[in-house]
Amino acid sequence: MSSITNAQITVAAAANMQSTMDELILVFKKETGVQVTPVCEASGKLVTQIKSGAPFDIFLSADMVWPESLATWGYAHGDVKTYAYGSLVLWTTRNFDLSGGLKILENPSVQSIAIADLLLTAYGPATKKILENAGLWSKVKGKCIYGRNISQVAHFIVTGSTDIGFAAKSAVLSKDMVGKGAWIDLDSLSHGLIPQGMVILKHGSNGKYIEASKLYEFMFSKPARDVLVRYGYHLP
Repeated sequence: MSSITNAQITVAAAANMQSTMDELILVFKKETGVQVTPVCEASGKLVTQIKSGAPFDIFLSADMVWPESLATWGYAHGDVKTYAYGSLVLWTTRNFDLSGGLKILENPSVQSIAIADLLLTAYGPATKKILENAGLWSKVKGKCIYGRNISQVAHFIVTGSTDIGFAAKSAVLSKDMVGKGAWIDLDSLSHGLIPQGMVILKHGSNGKYIEASKLYEFMFSKPARDVLVRYGYHLP
């Protein structure tokens, strides 16, 4: 039974976690009574906001670099831990045959490819690495359209603003996107999975540490892990 509380915390979460967070928050509130307000954006942009004094209590990044940098700079409280491993998919709403994998990107009919920002996101550099390893980056980089975060990339793809794109697997498995277009899993490619780190922030350690700690611990519980798996994440 959940406890009755008026406690509220604010979570800075990577854009790839947007739909997943909505469900995680519902389960967490039912268990603890703690109200969570999510702010979802590119991890790098969230870090800039945190350094500028944004009142976030906990940070769920799309990689390990950003939360570890916050710990180094003194903006974090406690350890950075990997809470999930994200992955990419190649996704289109056009009538393309994806059975040949990444080779479709060289097809002249593919004129625009959506990928995430290369500086402020984790999924953008991971996409570039996939393409470099496949010997395709120099051939297709001129077709790339950059989204400010991975959620905008999904929007580009599903609205047909781009022909094809590299999205977070959590996007294609979200309730709003299931069954839209066609996609192929890229888990097995040499970029590997993307470790996603979490840390309690100094703001959360000042007055809201109990509630922030509850969410931190919740992310490793079975109910949370069940949600993460449902959205295509791999577990640490």
